[in-house]
Amino acid sequence: MGEAFGIEGEARAQALALAARTELPLVARSLTAAEVARIDGRASAVMLGIFGVFALPLLAIAAFSGLTAGQLAITAAAVALFAAILWLLGRRRAHARRFYVDPQVELEIGPEAMILRRPDRVETLTYADARIAWKTATPRGVPYFLGLSLETPNGPLPLDDLWFRPGRTAAAAVAGRMEGVRGKVVL
Repeated sequence: MGEAFGIEGEARAQALALAARTELPLVARSLTAAEVARIDGRASAVMLGIFGVFALPLLAIAAFSGLTAGQLAITAAAVALFAAILWLLGRRRAHARRFYVDPQVELEIGPEAMILRRPDRVETLTYADARIAWKTATPRGVPYFLGLSLETPNGPLPLDDLWFRPGRTAAAAVAGRMEGVRGKVVL
């Protein structure tokens, strides 16, 4: 597929496939403070759950392997220490976003243009003039489409699932409309 929009072809293909399944108009809204806290809380739970799946069986094996009570206590303390460190790492993002206030932004993605609604103004953005920066991750060498950052008159607007509902879908819809208006664009 080559490169278009400045990202690898696989992530672009994911975005365009999601855009093809999305009906317009689509309205994406900024997350509330409670939704952000719930997302951030899940990060710690997932990390501890994955750790527990591996650590608890190893701890059980250690308990039945003939270790002395002192050695078993040290092993259990090490497991608890690692769990605490993982919990702290998972809470780091939540700590950084603890003062989040919902900006009450709504983005309507229509067939011809985007309408950006804020509490103090309403703006229309055209696909032909839109500037974006892609957000991708590359786990195991395969690019994955996460969303995009849309340039607005008030600065960049992160269209992803960490800030908007439905963020990734809205980002894909914008990418699909830009592709339809501009053709294959390299930014």
